[in-house]
Amino acid sequence: MVLERSAIRPDVVWERIESLARHGKHGETGVSRTVYSPEWRAAQDEIAAWCDAIGLEVRWDAVGNVWGKLPGTEPGPSIVSGSHIDSQCPGGRFDGVLGVIAAATAIATLKERYGAPKRSLEIVSLCEEESSRFPTTGFWGSRAIRGAITESDLETVISFDGEPIGEVMAAAGFDPTRVADARRNDLAAFVELHIEQGPILEAENLPVGIVSAITGLRHYVVTVDGVSNHAGAFPMDLRLDPMAGAAEMISDVIGRAERIGRPAVTTVGRISAEPNFPAIVPERVTFMIDARQAS
Repeated sequence: MVLERSAIRPDVVWERIESLARHGKHGETGVSRTVYSPEWRAAQDEIAAWCDAIGLEVRWDAVGNVWGKLPGTEPGPSIVSGSHIDSQCPGGRFDGVLGVIAAATAIATLKERYGAPKRSLEIVSLCEEESSRFPTTGFWGSRAIRGAITESDLETVISFDGEPIGEVMAAAGFDPTRVADARRNDLAAFVELHIEQGPILEAENLPVGIVSAITGLRHYVVTVDGVSNHAGAFPMDLRLDPMAGAAEMISDVIGRAERIGRPAVTTVGRISAEPNFPAIVPERVTFMIDARQAS
């Protein structure tokens, strides 16, 4: 794909959005593409091919971040733009992807118009940001760039299916013993375009917004234990029902965010009961809290 001189073509941007959406397509507009899955690998391969076609220096780092570099004529740390391409299960076709495509489009256009920049410019397609396969990854690709992944993380970061992330990395073709090689200390700035995932800009009829605060994020997994009994024969006053306790906790943590007001938000989007049958008081209920507040 070649961009017209001095023009950014919306049709090319849209074509790339639709092309990436093929990998893990879900329904009409959704995507289900978790880190280290075959769909994720196919999407990263396509982005690497775009970078190569632009004429960038392409490489995969130790955890699966894809980088494309346009070397500068002067020494100094790089200016980087990009985002992630993993998704929720499912997520939307724009989440993360738009930032990667915007970076590729911008660097291709700058290269064509002006040639080599003074400062090196880089695209990055981060391997993971959603925690949709591994609930405790904590931005795996970004953490690797910062050198914040420990050897124990490879065993203690476990998927929802019970897989250690080190084993999953190895199965996807990455060497988990080389995670430290992904660290970068030569980056000057990171610029990211991201779709708004809320209604504020649309409600105020604004085409774009600029981030003015960083949102702190905490995930908590809560397990409530009780005693399993028959749903029909066991009196309410004798029950130790963990679902009732979980419901009260969930109501309180969500209500707390409502009382604090914007921009505080709290979500309980994942819950499971054991055993999970309609006529049995469960023995255990597990749920996950997602709490966020801008600082």
